[in-house]
Amino acid sequence: IAADEMANCTDSHRCKHLALLMSELAAIRHDKPATFIQGVELSWLYSLCAGVVNYGRMDDYLGDLLVADLQSGRLTERQAIDCIRSHYRLIEARKTTVNGRVVVGGKGRRNPKTADVYCRLAIQAVEENGDTEPQFTLRIYEGMDNAIWQQALAVIGTGLTYPNLDNDD
Repeated sequence: IAADEMANCTDSHRCKHLALLMSELAAIRHDKPATFIQGVELSWLYSLCAGVVNYGRMDDYLGDLLVADLQSGRLTERQAIDCIRSHYRLIEARKTTVNGRVVVGGKGRRNPKTADVYCRLAIQAVEENGDTEPQFTLRIYEGMDNAIWQQALAVIGTGLTYPNLDNDD
């Protein structure tokens, strides 16, 4: 589909985006994801093929890739937020109503430091999108990064439903 759209593309920004997507999709055809976009794309394709309607702890399975891309300069925070927003709009478009859950934060994550980077950017994406899906949940606990807690409260204070808060304690 991206190749078909690319053939008729006249917007240089859109053409670059399509070329990037085609490259990232080709990279995960036979190899595990090495970039954040590859990780997002593979998780999305898997969810569609497997019939998944709840997406689990995205911060745990995408955080390392995100931080590696931010540190290398492959992505800016703005580009990462836009990618997360796009991913979440795809979830919203599925209209699974009582599903579409994304969980971030909480105890037991593999790498809390990189997961927290994803949490922070994902909360921003949720605020900017303002959608009803994904059902975005932040698991809170004593000792969590206070900045993420404050960010979540600020977003809820704007009148948005999400993030939902689940207390691990």
